[in-house]
Amino acid sequence: MANVKRIRIEGDLPFNGGDEGMVCFLGWLNTPISGVRITWLGRSRLEPVENGGRLAFYAFRLEGEEALSWGWISSFKESVIRCGGRITSDHVTDLEAGG
Repeated sequence: MANVKRIRIEGDLPFNGGDEGMVCFLGWLNTPISGVRITWLGRSRLEPVENGGRLAFYAFRLEGEEALSWGWISSFKESVIRCGGRITSDHVTDLEAGG
């Protein structure tokens, strides 16, 4: 069982959620059972795409306290990067291991 972590991760994601893995994370983060919430902070940047046009990215803050494994946290951050997003701030504290 995972220890309770205090999480505050900030970054940005493409408006379309990126890939299937990220969509699963976003779905779970919007359930009423999680102590961790994602908050959208507005558009952060526009990136050109191959076929013309631009892809909008939106800033987010993932914040709260929940019993999450280090693997879950790492997978979330890897998914952000994999879909073209970025992590700009990353603070995670294990509250049950002395904080």
